[in-house]
Amino acid sequence: CGLVLGSNLCFRGGWGTSYPSNLLVYIGNISEDEWIIKTKTLKTRSPMPWWVLNMMTEEDLRVIYTYIKSLGVVIE
Repeated sequence: CGLVLGSNLCFRGGWGTSYPSNLLVYIGNISEDEWIIKTKTLKTRSPMPWWVLNMMTEEDLRVIYTYIKSLGVVIE
């Protein structure tokens, strides 16, 4: 795995190699309502357990969004 946004974390399997998204960057570019829609319809490659996000309540997803936003901005 190579260096991606300061992390060399990756997952390899029969699907190929996947790299985790930087949620600070991702959420910084979408609204809370967009986050809800995306997490309810998300389907990603392993090892992300996307089905868990799909089943979360809207209230829980809003709390997660608020928490991630509270972490501040990303300086690239």
